[in-house]
Amino acid sequence: MLPKSRSFLFFFAWWLLPLIALGGAKKPEISPEALIGRARSQEILWQKGTPPTVMRADLQLSDGKGGWVRGEYRFYWMSLSQWREEIRFGDYYRVRTGGEKGYWQTSNLEYQPEVIFDVDKLVSLKKALRIGGQETLSKVQTRRMGGASEHCAEVRGRSRRDSTLCFDGSGGELLTIDYPVTEPGNPSEISRVEYSSFKPVETRSIPFEIQGFHGRRPALVITITKIEAMPEHDLGLFQPPPKSEFWASCDEVTDPDLTHVVFPDAPRPVEFAKSVTLYLVVEADGSPSHITVIEGQDPGVEAAAVAAARQWRYKPATCGNSPVRKEVETTLTVRP
Repeated sequence: MLPKSRSFLFFFAWWLLPLIALGGAKKPEISPEALIGRARSQEILWQKGTPPTVMRADLQLSDGKGGWVRGEYRFYWMSLSQWREEIRFGDYYRVRTGGEKGYWQTSNLEYQPEVIFDVDKLVSLKKALRIGGQETLSKVQTRRMGGASEHCAEVRGRSRRDSTLCFDGSGGELLTIDYPVTEPGNPSEISRVEYSSFKPVETRSIPFEIQGFHGRRPALVITITKIEAMPEHDLGLFQPPPKSEFWASCDEVTDPDLTHVVFPDAPRPVEFAKSVTLYLVVEADGSPSHITVIEGQDPGVEAAAVAAARQWRYKPATCGNSPVRKEVETTLTVRP
């Protein structure tokens, strides 16, 4: 028989060993696919099963001088093939109505201003949470932010990081997206998106405020003011707008890939780097059209950029396995 002191020590060790084993056991790894799937089910409002709904939002665009330019966003939903989106900024407007295999679009300009590309980037949670066929996900990293935990995963393309997604550690909502700045000399590039002010809508948790940042500076704010059941409307609301153009689209639209590049030949030496942002349409055959300067710093450099872009060739965007047209924004930098 063991002495009493040894007997007590033996019993204590026997009782403690399972706790030590439990404490030392590895926590199961969090799957990035599970995080994205959960966010999709919680935050994407416009999907099959959503009843007729209208969403209204205010837009605020920084003018870069401490002021804000205001706009409006409206989205009317009946089904996957019956919806209407309206964007207005000052004198500019764009209207889209959904169809079976894409959407009809009209605007009062022959090109799309840079801010509208940014609005599309911020409001499209479905696109933000889509992982392309050429993209992979990193292991989930957990971090502490302001006393709360976040789960983050990188989305990587063929040769670089495309974005970093961070989710709330308890609720699972998508909180931030960080994008690598591909043009350090381009201060107008959206580098971060933040989602906040979550509220319940139906069975989902919807961010009522979305902010886009240029570096650390807020550049675009979307504030949802109301989401409600859509009142009775004339079905004409969902008809193609007058003078509209059809754009094929689907859930798996790929972006066009630039396969042949010609760099701008500036008409004279430049003293410092100058950037030009172009709008263009990549046609289904891979050729660019509708090339327009939407932001520039020097008329000579702008003309050289347009002349170079006319010679570019792309692997076109695809919808399923079919090539389709797609609007593109791209920035070129001419350096000394």
